[in-house]
Amino acid sequence: MTMSKTAILIVDRDFLTEHVGVRRVTFHYWRQLQRAGYSVTLGTPEDGRILRGPALSLDQTLAMVGDRRDDAPDWTSASGLPLPDRFAAPRAPRVFRWTRNAVRIEDFEISVLTDPWLCRQGMPDVAFTIGIVHDMVPNLVACGALNLGAVMDIYAFAHDHDLGYRAYIRNATRILCVSQSSARDFVAFYRLEGAEGDKVRSVIPFIPDPGARVKVDIGRAGERKRLLLVNVLDIRKNFSGARASLERAAQTGEGFDIDVVGRERVPLKQVARFFDALAASGHRVRWFRQASDDCLARLYAEADALVFPSFYEGLGLPILEAQNHGVPVISSNVSSCPEINLNPDLCVGPSDHAAMADRISGVLNGSRSTLSGPALKAALIDSLASRDQLPF
Repeated sequence: MTMSKTAILIVDRDFLTEHVGVRRVTFHYWRQLQRAGYSVTLGTPEDGRILRGPALSLDQTLAMVGDRRDDAPDWTSASGLPLPDRFAAPRAPRVFRWTRNAVRIEDFEISVLTDPWLCRQGMPDVAFTIGIVHDMVPNLVACGALNLGAVMDIYAFAHDHDLGYRAYIRNATRILCVSQSSARDFVAFYRLEGAEGDKVRSVIPFIPDPGARVKVDIGRAGERKRLLLVNVLDIRKNFSGARASLERAAQTGEGFDIDVVGRERVPLKQVARFFDALAASGHRVRWFRQASDDCLARLYAEADALVFPSFYEGLGLPILEAQNHGVPVISSNVSSCPEINLNPDLCVGPSDHAAMADRISGVLNGSRSTLSGPALKAALIDSLASRDQLPF
């Protein structure tokens, strides 16, 4: 395909190693711009300029992210060993070298600012096409509108978000939020009533993978069931609620095999207590602290259900990813989770541990009617097709 149209994705200089969810959204935009016939340049802000990234293709950049060690679990309860009190620093992808050559945003037909905090990192105060809103968590926590059940020093991060979002309002042609829930919160927070649907839109940055392996035997009798927890070791993701719900679920029968994916955002001592409690309830636990995308896809395909009890989500990519594999999700019923969970009856209050445990047991023992397998994937495709698409 000959590409005469040009676009620039303005990213954090460390976008390959930080903020996994933001990175996936960035790759989604990159892929969609290419499909629309755009030649894509990466840029990063510095001292009021935009530095050009290396001339790498999307596939080459994805390969850099996938250049990891093997995907064996970092810890298992079956080992009988205590959780280490520290882990080696993760091996970073091959160095992504930024040039010292500056580019001008106005020379591109489409310019996408992928993170609001880039406006704190030297982003020039100029017009651009699209600003992406991932969530409103820092802003809502800082002003007391969102209570995560613990004190969080989030004010500097909230300030950086606020600077960026005000730059979006001032300079962006269009503000794209990753869900309807995020769009509503953004409009309400910045008092932009009347802007939703025009300047502010919701576009879910996810396309189902037709080649993804689909789970077809959920709830089959006679086999130990497998649950997946993604990015749960985080106060916002409600890891204490996940523990309480899984302890309750174990009281109704035998334990489950539980795969936990993602690095911790709480002290390792709290992680150890979390895993010890699950093991004491009869669950067998594996922790994949730095799973690659291929490893995560395999774990989705092996799971009978994803448990996702988050207190607040901008989107909740794991919900979409699990359903792409035909795997049902037991999720909270707040923010964007019920918007994208295609099993409404599996959405419960994040603090209702009894209801969460009931849904887990019902899905795994087959007593609760649940959309799953190929039918769930088909419903996901239909649901996303009915949503707003990217404006290019």
